Amino acid sequence: GNAVVDMYVKCESFYDATVAFNRLPIRDVIAWTALLAGYAQEGFGEKALNLFDEMQLEGIYPNNVTFICGLKACGDVGAIGKGQAIHAEISRKGQLGNDDLVCSMLVDMYSRCGSIEDADHVFVTMPCVDVISFGTVIAGYAEHGKLEEVLDQFCQMENMHVPPSPSTFVYVL
Repeated sequence: GNAVVDMYVKCESFYDATVAFNRLPIRDVIAWTALLAGYAQEGFGEKALNLFDEMQLEGIYPNNVTFICGLKACGDVGAIGKGQAIHAEISRKGQLGNDDLVCSMLVDMYSRCGSIEDADHVFVTMPCVDVISFGTVIAGYAEHGKLEEVLDQFCQMENMHVPPSPSTFVYVL
């Protein structure tokens, strides 16, 4: 059943995905995340956030992929309050340092919601930084006109021998 939901989502047939999802006898975190991820990836942030809340009301706890999709949706719609709530939940459950992608998505969400200070705080407290996290923080600084910080982070990236991605070069240029 989860594969059917995922297939319809990947085909961008959200009506059929929702029908298949509603027919599942047991809706686990994988089914919820498949549907939520589809809505988040296609720019339906409000719908994704509604699913995130519904899932928890049904007693299903999000996994890291669910958190990433929820944070993406928050960034898309500028829902910083909901993003902060998700951040708090991730921290409360002790999952913040467990997944670099979750941390990078937090940086991205805060940047896109206009809180570059919070994005920077998450970045500097990350236990391990990589090309994705550096790229995310550099993009956030660039989009907010903090050009000195862009160059500082790029230099730090080079000093740590983290090879930049092509998109990192675009933001630096």
